[in-house]
Amino acid sequence: MDESNGTIIRKAYEDFAKGDIASVFAALDSAITWHVPGHSPLSGDFTGHEQVGGFFRRTMELSQGAFSIDVRNVLTDDDLVVVLATVNAQRLGCPHRSRKCTSGD
Repeated sequence: MDESNGTIIRKAYEDFAKGDIASVFAALDSAITWHVPGHSPLSGDFTGHEQVGGFFRRTMELSQGAFSIDVRNVLTDDDLVVVLATVNAQRLGCPHRSRKCTSGD
């Protein structure tokens, strides 16, 4: 039996938390669109592994490595996946929290 998209994405978030970015990209379609709502320096749409990787690098740079994600829910409909998560980061000693949605094929 194949794994569900929800299971695959939850595992990808666990891999990200462990720093296993190669496994994260193995789980994500090469044409992924990663959407971060809001008006922060990290908000926007990131398409493909290269842009999503740049988003990951920029996130770690801005948070100086003090970054975590609390996945609240993973919603799936065929190839569409939406992750409801709370992102916690610190920038220059100032805590920042945002809610994030990501989606991918």
